[in-house]
Amino acid sequence: MAAISPTIVVLVLLSAASQILGLFIMPATKGLTQPLPTLGFALCFAVGIGLLARISNMGVNLGLLIPIVAALVPLGAVAI
Repeated sequence: MAAISPTIVVLVLLSAASQILGLFIMPATKGLTQPLPTLGFALCFAVGIGLLARISNMGVNLGLLIPIVAALVPLGAVAI
């Protein structure tokens, strides 16, 4: 199990920011009927989840990081 380094923290924050950006774009998709906002929405979430997969691949136990991201994303969406 790898230690949580500053790089891991930055990747977790980028993942949360990407997902928050996706939530910010979501209303513009108008129920996923607008192609360009829908593409941006899907890419934001793909990047966010891909970063979490990369962190897991680096050997970090996501048992602590997933709840942090799960709390940051809705709080960030409410803040926006």
